[in-house]
Amino acid sequence: MGIERFQDWGKRDLVPAEAPVVTDDAALADLLVSGALEGADDSVPVVLTGGDLCRSLGGRGEARPGGEASIVEIDTGRALVDGRIYPFVAHVIAGAMRRPGTWWVAANAAYKGRWNLAPAAHPGDNLLDLMSVDLRINEIPASWRRLFSGMHVPHPGIYIERSQTASRSFSVPTPIRIDGRAPISAREVMVRLDPENTILVAV
Repeated sequence: MGIERFQDWGKRDLVPAEAPVVTDDAALADLLVSGALEGADDSVPVVLTGGDLCRSLGGRGEARPGGEASIVEIDTGRALVDGRIYPFVAHVIAGAMRRPGTWWVAANAAYKGRWNLAPAAHPGDNLLDLMSVDLRINEIPASWRRLFSGMHVPHPGIYIERSQTASRSFSVPTPIRIDGRAPISAREVMVRLDPENTILVAV
């Protein structure tokens, strides 16, 4: 179920007392493949108290089982990195964090830390925001400053498209960061969003 333009992202409601709680994006993604949710009531959300997805959905870490929170249906994805599958809910980022001039990003959530990295990304619209960044040295400082507000796009050195799937190859091993996990050095990455495999979160 996609969220259309101008439609509310979720609804305020009471979180069931039995709702599981996770503290960040990686923990939420891991929960999806751990089997912990198998057989569970799919109307019960997972409480998300931190991470980039939480911030992108307007959460402040205040959601609790038994309390009131915003409940949102979000998309989930999988990344195939040099032949190994990793679940993700927020983003896959390829490139050195200290070299912001050359990045490749698959974003399901807008924020990466304090950066509004993919300002148009929405975790429930059935699409990934794909960003290829190739900036000249003299363009990096201004773009870096604009990352906080999301004003780094549009830019002729930043190419953006939207899709459910994407792939990227690199000529040398490149750091791949998935939902804030430790970087993986790889040459090939493929991402896929599965609109049929959604989950409710409370933030």
